[in-house]
Amino acid sequence: MAARNEPMLWLCSGALIACLAMILLLLAKIIYEGARTFWPGRIEAITVYMPEDGQPHELLGETVDQSTFILTRDFAKGLPAATQAVAMELLGKEDQARISQTLIRVDNKDVTGSPYRYVREFEIVDGSTSTPEWAVVAERYSWGRLIGIPIAFEARFERQPSADEEQLQQLAAFIDGNVYRLDEQQQATLSEIGESLRDRLAALRVENSKSFLDQYAAKTGAEAELSAVVDGGDPLPLAELPEGSTVDAIIKSTNGSAEAWERFSVLHDSIAERVHEQKRLGKFEIGELSQETEAARQEVLDAERETGQRADAIRGEAVEKIVFLDALEDSMESNDQLASAFTRRFGESRPQAAAAFSKLAKEANDEVEAAAEPVRAELKELLASLTGEARRAVDSYLETEKRLKFPNEEIVQKIESLKQMNEPYALVFEIAGGPGVPETVSAPIAEIIRAYPANQLTTQGRAGVYFSRWGEFLTTEPREANTEGGVLPAIWGTVAMTLVMTIAVVPFGVLAALYLREYAKGGVIVSIIRIAVNNLAGVPSIVFGVFGLGFLIYTIGSFIDGGPKEIGLRPWSGPIWIGVLLAWAVIFAGGVGLWFSVLRASWQSAGWTQRAILCGVIGVWATAVFGGLFVILGHVPFFDGFFRASPSPVFGGGGVLWASLTLALLTLPVVIVATEEALSAVPNTMREGSYACGASKWQTIKKIVLPRALPGILTGTILAVARGAGEVAPLMLVGAVKYAPELPIDTEPPFLHVERRFMHLGYHIFDVGMLSPDVEAAKPMVFTTTLLLITLVALLNVAAIWLRSKLRAKFKGNSF
Repeated sequence: MAARNEPMLWLCSGALIACLAMILLLLAKIIYEGARTFWPGRIEAITVYMPEDGQPHELLGETVDQSTFILTRDFAKGLPAATQAVAMELLGKEDQARISQTLIRVDNKDVTGSPYRYVREFEIVDGSTSTPEWAVVAERYSWGRLIGIPIAFEARFERQPSADEEQLQQLAAFIDGNVYRLDEQQQATLSEIGESLRDRLAALRVENSKSFLDQYAAKTGAEAELSAVVDGGDPLPLAELPEGSTVDAIIKSTNGSAEAWERFSVLHDSIAERVHEQKRLGKFEIGELSQETEAARQEVLDAERETGQRADAIRGEAVEKIVFLDALEDSMESNDQLASAFTRRFGESRPQAAAAFSKLAKEANDEVEAAAEPVRAELKELLASLTGEARRAVDSYLETEKRLKFPNEEIVQKIESLKQMNEPYALVFEIAGGPGVPETVSAPIAEIIRAYPANQLTTQGRAGVYFSRWGEFLTTEPREANTEGGVLPAIWGTVAMTLVMTIAVVPFGVLAALYLREYAKGGVIVSIIRIAVNNLAGVPSIVFGVFGLGFLIYTIGSFIDGGPKEIGLRPWSGPIWIGVLLAWAVIFAGGVGLWFSVLRASWQSAGWTQRAILCGVIGVWATAVFGGLFVILGHVPFFDGFFRASPSPVFGGGGVLWASLTLALLTLPVVIVATEEALSAVPNTMREGSYACGASKWQTIKKIVLPRALPGILTGTILAVARGAGEVAPLMLVGAVKYAPELPIDTEPPFLHVERRFMHLGYHIFDVGMLSPDVEAAKPMVFTTTLLLITLVALLNVAAIWLRSKLRAKFKGNSF
C-alpha cells in the first residue's frame, strides 16, 4: 500500500475535502443568513414578567433566535417575587442551570429605546403566547419598523382661513401695532374700528367653522367618527363642542382594525408616490439650482485668491443686506395693500377713518423707507470696495441668486403642497412594550414605506414582501445608520471603483508581462524585477492604503487642487524656469539619441561588466529625465492649481480615482504573473512559424501570441478584479465613506466623477458589522450585503469563464 503511494493519496484528498468543506460551510452560512433576512416572520404576543417592575406585560414581536442562559442561584435571589419561585424551581438543588432564552425583535425603537429584547424561560407567563390576527409590521423612513395592532385610521383636515378672515386679522393687527402714531382723536376712531374688526373676525370664524363642520359631516358615513380641535386644544366629539366654537381642524377616525387597514391600503400607494416626488424635487431640482449657485460662489473664491480682496466675505454681507431689503419692500407692499383694502371697506361710510388709516400706512412705509436707505447706502459702499475681477464675480453671484430666487421658491411651494396633501393621514397603532411605553402610537402614512399584517400573509404574500424588500435593498439608499434601507450607492461605488481600477491595472500589467516574457533577455536585472513583483504581491494591503494617502492624495491630489504652493514648493522666476526646461530637453534628447546610436549597438556585443556600466548610464539618464520633469512641474510659474479656491479638497481628498489607483498597484502583480504564464504557454513553434513567414516581432505578438494567451490573461484580470473588489483596508484611507450623498456615476457630464468619495460594499460590511450602535439590528444587513458582494463577484467570474471558454474554442489546442 505504501509502495503504491496510497497514504499520500489519502492525505492529499483529505486536505482537499477539508478545504472544500470549510468553503462550502462558509458559503452555506452566508447564503442561509443573507437569504432569510428579508423573509417576513410571524408576530407573537407573549406575556412576560418585566424586571423593571416585576409585573406582567405583553410583548409583541418576531422571534429571531433561541439560545441558552446560565441561571445561578445568586441571580435568582435578586429576581422579583413573581419570577423568583419559577427560577428556583428550574434550579432545583443545583447552584446553576442552563435555561432557554429567546431573542425577540420588538422594534418601535422611538418608544422602547431598543428594537430587540431577550426573554428568559422563567419570565414567560404559562400559556400566554398567541399570534394576534391584526398584528401589523410597518416599515418607516425613520426610527425603523413599528409593530402593533392598527385600531384607527385618522385623517386630520386643517381649516384654512378664508381670504376675508385673513384680511380682517391683518387689518386689526396693523391698527393695534401702529395706532400710537396718530393723535388722540384719530386713535379713538381707529381703535373703535379695530374693535369692530375683531368682533367681525370672531363672528366670521364661528360662521366659517360651522360651514367647515357641515361640509365634512355631510360626507361622513356611519363607519367613521368625527372630532374637532378647538383653539389648539385636544380633539372633542362633535356632540360635545361648545356653542359658537372656533374650529381649527376636524379629525375623521375610521375605527376598527379591518376598517383602518382597508383605508390605509386604499391611500398608501398614492401617498407614497407623492413622497417620492417630494424627495425627487428636493434632491434633483433644488440640487441643480444649488449647484449653479455654488459654481457662482466658486468664481468669487477664485477672484478672491487672485486679487487678494475680501470678495467672499463681502458677498456674504451683501446677501444678508439684500435679504433684509427684500423683507422691507415686502412689508411696504403689504402696508399699501392693507390701506387699499381699508379704503374699500370704510371709504364711503367712514372717510375720516380711511384717511387716518392711509396716513398710518404712509407713516409706517416712511419709517421702513428710512430704515432701508442706510442699508442701501451700505450695500452700495460695500460693493464699491471691490474692483476688477472681484467685483465682476460678486455681481455675477448676486445676479445668479436673484435669477434663481423665483424658480427655487416655486419648487419649495410644490414640495410644501405635496407635504400638505400627505400630512392629514395617519394610522393609529396599539403597541406593547412594558412600563413607560405609551399604549398607542400615531404613525403618519407618509412615513410608512410598506406595511403588512404579518399573521394573515399566505406564502405568496410573504414572497411578495420578500421580493419587495430585495428590490428596496438593491435600488434605494441606506437609512437608520446603514442598518436598514438599500445599498444602491455602495453598489455603484463598487462598480465605479472596479471599473477605473481595471482600466488602470490591465494595460500596464499586460504590457509589463509582454516585455518581461517576449522582449527582455534572461539575466540578473530581469530576475530582480520578477522577485520585486512577487514581493509586491506579499505587501500588506494597508501599506498600499498609506501609500495612496501619503503620495497620491496628499502630494499629487493637493498639487492638482492648489498647485506647487499647496505642497510647499515656490515657483521659480521666468529665466530660471526656462533654463531648467532647456537643460531637461537637452538631457532627454541627448539620452534618446545616445541610446539609438551607441548604447543599443553596444549592448548586443557587450559583456556583463560593460552591460552593468550601460545600465548605470541608462539609470542616471532616467533619473535625470523623470526627476527633472517632476521638478519642472512642481515649479511652473503659471500653474496655481485647478481648484485652489475650493472650500474643501477636490482631488486633495479621498475619491474614486485614488482608491482605484491604489488597488491597481495592489493587484498589478496578479496581472503580471498570470499574463506571463499565459504567454509562456503559447508554443515557441508558433512564433518560429510566424517569423519564417516574414512577420515582425510585434506582428507575431499581436496576431499569434496574444490571441492564444487571452484566456490566461483574462483569468489574471478576473483574479485581480475579484481581489480589488473585496479589499477594504486601503479604502478606509483613500476614499470609502460611511455614507456618500452623491453617486460617483450619474447622468451629469462627465458621468463618472472620479474625484467624489464613494460607498463600497466591503466597507459597508465593515461599518455595519463593527461600528453600528446596535449589533443585533446590524447583523442581518451584514450577511445580506456579504451575500450580495459574493454574488456580484461570482457573476463576474461566471461571465469571465464563459468568455474564456469561447476563446479556448476559437484557438483549441493552443490556448493556456
